[in-house]
This record gives sequence, C-alpha cells and structure tokens, in this order.
Amino acid sequence: MKITLVAQDMAPSQALGLIADKLSKNGHFAMSLLGNSNTPPSHGTICTHVANSRAIVVGMSSSKELAQPELYALEVARNHGIPAFCYADTYGAHNRPWFEELLAGTTLFHISESEADKARSLLPKTNVIATGNPMWDDFFFPKFTRAEVQEKLALTAEHKAVLCPGGKSAAVNVLHFSRTIELCSDIQNLVVFLSLHPGDKTDPAVYQELVDLAPVPGTIVPKELLSAPDMLPGINLVIESASTIGIEAACQRIPVVDYFSSLARARLKKTTGSDQWPLCGQVAHDLDIYHGFEVELVKDLLAGGGHKKLFVQNAEKMFPAPKEKGAAIRSMVAAIEQASAA
Repeated sequence: MKITLVAQDMAPSQALGLIADKLSKNGHFAMSLLGNSNTPPSHGTICTHVANSRAIVVGMSSSKELAQPELYALEVARNHGIPAFCYADTYGAHNRPWFEELLAGTTLFHISESEADKARSLLPKTNVIATGNPMWDDFFFPKFTRAEVQEKLALTAEHKAVLCPGGKSAAVNVLHFSRTIELCSDIQNLVVFLSLHPGDKTDPAVYQELVDLAPVPGTIVPKELLSAPDMLPGINLVIESASTIGIEAACQRIPVVDYFSSLARARLKKTTGSDQWPLCGQVAHDLDIYHGFEVELVKDLLAGGGHKKLFVQNAEKMFPAPKEKGAAIRSMVAAIEQASAA
C-alpha cells in the first residue's frame, strides 16, 4: 500500500521519517515528503502523491506558513476520502488554530494521555490516540559520550558548560541569548554554547556580536561540528525557551532552566494556545517565576545542589526511561495499517 507522509518543521519531519522506515520494513510504499525545515514540496507534488495513497500522515508545524504543505495534504485527502493521520509532536500542538478546521474526521497521534485528554475535549470529532513521541525514546540513548563531547568542544574537567538552544524567532533568540550571558557572567570556569535552530533563517552574524561582546567565554557551535542534541552529554546546564532540547536534557537528567521574555510568552501562546510551558513547575525551573535569585539558582544547579537533586527526581517521574525502544512507532504504524486496509 502507498502511504504518503508530509511534514515541514524539523521535529515532525524526523518522527515521520521513522514512521516511513517502519512502514517500508512492513512492505508498504512510503512516500516521504519531509521538508526538515528546508524547501517544502510543491502543491503539485503533494496532490499527485496524496491522491494516489491509501492513507496520509502529516506533521503539525509551528506556524501557519510552515504548515502549508501539511494543510494542503489534509485538504487533498479530505476531498478524496483518504484516511488522514496527524502527529502532534509537542505540548499543546492540538491548539494550533490553522489545523482546527481540518482535524475533524482525522486521527491525531499525541505525546501523552494527559495531552490526548485535552485534545479530545477540544476536538470531539477527532480520533485521538496517545502514542507517545517516537523521538523521545532516543533521548535516553545519546550518540556521544561525555568525554567525546568535551573533546569536540575543547572542554576540560574544570569547565562548566551551559547550552543555550535557539528557536526560529530572531527577536526571541536575542533576548534569550542575552539573558543567558548575563546570568552566567560572574561564574568562574563557565562556557556558554549557543546552538542555532535549523529553522532559524537569521544571519549568524547577528548572534556573533552577542558572543563577541559577552563578559563570559562563549561560542556559536555550528551544526556541522555538533547539533544541540549531540552536545548534551558534555553539558552541565541547559537554559532554553520552550525547546524540545529541554525535554531531551531532562531524559538525560541534565538540569534545565527556562527563560521566558514577554515576546517568548507571546510566541508560545501563538504556537500552543497557552503561554505556560508544561516542563516548568513539573521539572524545569522558570526564570519568569524565580525573580531575585536567578544567578544563585544557576550556580546551585551547576554545583549539583538541592535544586539539581529535585530536578533529577522530578525528571525521573515525568520522563521514565522506556522499557523498550520503538513502542510509539509500533502503535502509530498499527493504526495506519488498520485504516489503510479498510
């Protein structure tokens, strides 16, 4: 059977790539139209493949503009009576208004039972299945060891490494990167690593000026050397702004702090329907709440103090290590195969 998969953002593209691999191993023809934050497929290409498929699977990208390939694929599938599956890769993805009209009659794969319950209340005409996020399985199994990452980043045992992963918005990133540098400015033997999001089209020179003026050693790590996920084993603390990297760090029990500027809050609400990030209050610390002793919080986390111990305890509860890899993919593929065979 032919099954077409369409996604534009990096995270859903990666997950749908795993689904495509499993479908192919099961003997199906999986047509992958996955943008990975690069040039999207044309509408003509999408229409040709979707119209000749037994089912489609689409990601739910983080803006209406980025989601155009996915939205068009859903329209074509609806017009041809083809079963459609949508993949919510993060908290609140079901709230994205650009998908609302097209979700009725589809099946929605979600990251957890609690998120699935929220989606069911909002979308009574959508079949919602709590499958989990297939990418999160891999979060517990990093590609490199701590020693290997430290060697690549020229870190010694005395260094404390802070990772600051960027998002797609230059305005949010500048505030985020600047605040991280300020928080770390008087901590000895500390290095700040900025990692740019693959979907960020900003000239890196804009961020390089921040590094050049910073009172603390820092560098922009090119993805050709190490991606943000690959850096994690060598990192002591992640200071993020509603990034999947924070979830991955939590799975590896690396402390996470979320910094939210007012712009970041506004963007979070636009993309998820809420200005609250579920990681905060459950696992990560939120600098929007910890006014007055942010620097002391960072120092305590880096030193392995009480805040870090509490973080690890909460992370183990919220993100328990999987008993086996691939459970989410198997659940998704089983649902797709059942609908395709009908």
